[in-house]
Amino acid sequence: MDDFGAPGTRRLRIAYVVWDWPALSQTFVLNEIEQLMALGHDVVVYYKVDADPPARLSFDVRAYCVDGSDGLAALIKEHGREVMHSPFAYPSTTLLVWPAARETGIPFTFMAGGVDVAHYENMRRNRVGDVASDRLCLGVITLGTFHRDLLTECGVPSSRIVMERQSVTLPEYSPIPARSEPPVVISIGRFIEKKGFEYLIRAASKLPTVQFRLYGYGPLASSLEQLAIDLGTANVRFEGALGNAAELDAAYRAADVFALPCVRAENGDLDGLPTVLLEAMGAGVPVVTTDAANIPDLVLDGLTGFLAGQRDDDSLVAAILRALNLSTAETNNLTNAARSLAESYASPRRTVETLLRLWRQTALDIVLVTYDRRGYRNWADTEEIIRRILRFTSVPFSLTVVDNASDRAFTSKLERTFGQLPQFRLVRMKENVFCGPASDVGFAQGNAPYVVYICSNEGFILRHGWDHQFIRTIEASGAAMAGSEVELADYTTGLAIQEYPNFSNWRSPEFAREHPLRRFRHIQGGFFIVRRDVFEATGGFNPAVPQNGMDIEYSYYLESLGHRLASIPGLVGVSTRTRPKALSLVDEFTIAVHPSSAREIGLLDAVVARRSRLCPCCSWHGEEFDLSTGVARCCSCRSMPFSRTVIRTLSQSQILQARPRAMVLAKEASLRTQLGRSCAEVKVIACATSAEVLVELEQGLADYSPEILVLDRFWPTVQSMSVVSPYVRTAIRNGAAVLMGVPSDGDEVVMESVLGLEISSRDSSGLVNYLSAACGFDPLPLLALGLPWLDNSPQGIEC
Repeated sequence: MDDFGAPGTRRLRIAYVVWDWPALSQTFVLNEIEQLMALGHDVVVYYKVDADPPARLSFDVRAYCVDGSDGLAALIKEHGREVMHSPFAYPSTTLLVWPAARETGIPFTFMAGGVDVAHYENMRRNRVGDVASDRLCLGVITLGTFHRDLLTECGVPSSRIVMERQSVTLPEYSPIPARSEPPVVISIGRFIEKKGFEYLIRAASKLPTVQFRLYGYGPLASSLEQLAIDLGTANVRFEGALGNAAELDAAYRAADVFALPCVRAENGDLDGLPTVLLEAMGAGVPVVTTDAANIPDLVLDGLTGFLAGQRDDDSLVAAILRALNLSTAETNNLTNAARSLAESYASPRRTVETLLRLWRQTALDIVLVTYDRRGYRNWADTEEIIRRILRFTSVPFSLTVVDNASDRAFTSKLERTFGQLPQFRLVRMKENVFCGPASDVGFAQGNAPYVVYICSNEGFILRHGWDHQFIRTIEASGAAMAGSEVELADYTTGLAIQEYPNFSNWRSPEFAREHPLRRFRHIQGGFFIVRRDVFEATGGFNPAVPQNGMDIEYSYYLESLGHRLASIPGLVGVSTRTRPKALSLVDEFTIAVHPSSAREIGLLDAVVARRSRLCPCCSWHGEEFDLSTGVARCCSCRSMPFSRTVIRTLSQSQILQARPRAMVLAKEASLRTQLGRSCAEVKVIACATSAEVLVELEQGLADYSPEILVLDRFWPTVQSMSVVSPYVRTAIRNGAAVLMGVPSDGDEVVMESVLGLEISSRDSSGLVNYLSAACGFDPLPLLALGLPWLDNSPQGIEC
């Protein structure tokens, strides 16, 4: 294998081990093997029995039938395999891969996410905790939070768990035709208990004006057909199995809704994450399903589909009706959001890249700098931060803590609590050398290709997969450094940054002088990743800027040398002086946050797990927003979804750091308080009608000269909104940033035509959509025009 820690591009010799080969129902297995071979790796398949029914392969791969683990061990040695992988825990990993690995010393990975770990009998015999704890196990891949928690309960070490996506190729997306009459609900799958077809047929009996078409085959076919007869469901048709991609596409094109009411079978069997849900979402069909297994990770109720209770046909009827009763605009918004999320879940290339990272043992060096003395007591935060590193990090890593002469009691606690861990190292400084020089010391302790710096009292990891997201971002972007890109409020341009207090000590001062109008951003210093080769070549942090501004100077210096910076989706990183605070940017897709505290971590965990709602405007949190008026209002500040979307957008753009003047015309006044904390002046006018808006807008632009103009959604169509176009153009000519609620029929092309602006060509402009059940954002897009800069990365959905 590659040297430990090296990213590597060398061709690997991989043993891909399955129980039955080639199985028609295991499309993701075929996708992974084909992708590995397309990348140039040497893959050989080993299997126990012939699959029934078999799949037709579109690629050539060597495959060998083995009689057991001894036969597998002999062949992988003979064939010079370097690593083994199986897409199932039981029986292939437990009975073949694990014993062969112990005999040969060859490391392995495996995936766990379906009948292999959920079936009650398999849970008793798969020994998944023992297998995953073996030193030869490089990682256990699973698809979602349900199976992550199940594996942890079964004894799988948290640090071995790798959250990854499905190796699924989505169908081509195109807008679904106008709704059928009568409407058509389709379902696709094997006729087995866990697919829940029984409950779909029972629901169909209560929806006689809706046509149901069931595609599939399986042992329950006869009993399901008999159930349909017994219930008198003349609206249910059994269409047989789909034979090819064209037939599948035709089925989706004819559907108004796709339904798959999955359940956990009596024997415990369940679907980890049904491929057909991803395909339907990718095809643009609204989906109705249940809350089984990992499905709620993908189908956010009301946002990317609709959820019903398991084994509850009344709940299923209600969910189908919700889907069928959507307006055309609502359907488009839901299916666009569903497609976006499905695209992040369905990627053979990404899944394979994660496997390669595990097999090559791509490593991180993680560095913390501590200072704990009277007036700066941080033990509770530091301990929680380190425990989260140990819990959520699945790639090999070293953890170096450089202590800046803290009290002895603090360093003794560090040694007692973590000193026995093989990856832990404590470096004691005799005096406080400050953060920059101490970081240089910590970075020098390791040799991994990437170094991650985490603030020792404010940087908290929230999710599995954070490490892969950091590495993925820096590798995909080619950047030297990645994290949260932010602007410095009063020093945004090359001209302004020369007035920064310690600029005289910065390296490459001529870069700012030569680019006076260039806008400068930097990687916020509380949480970031940097390439070791670049760090060493550039000499590390500037000793002349040892503390305040070290991250700003280093980001600037890298850019002056021609290096790139990159934003990591899902990483929330701001400073303690940022307006608004970090909680305005947190949602269930957040992977890590800075700054926060151990006192706040329970709330953050609840939001990430979707157990709690969180208002970005006022930081209220609770089980549910107030839905009594039919709109999700914050229970504290009374904000509506539009206002929460505005605050998130302004927070991401960094415009509030400059304390601008803001003018808001909205249907409610909740933005007054939040913007009042961040703006030099704020004028919020709660309007009831579009006529009132026009009066206030004309007067306000003349008298107030706002630097931010916010317009709520007062117009039902883009055409009716055209009356405000002259005012919007005036505001932009005067240098204002404009945020507008887009009508349901709006898109960038239509908006450009009506407003007379080239939206897509304007820097930091465009339609903004946030996807979050936790924060209750506006399901309709927001148009942002003329913001200083806007990070349109899709939250942390990529993670």
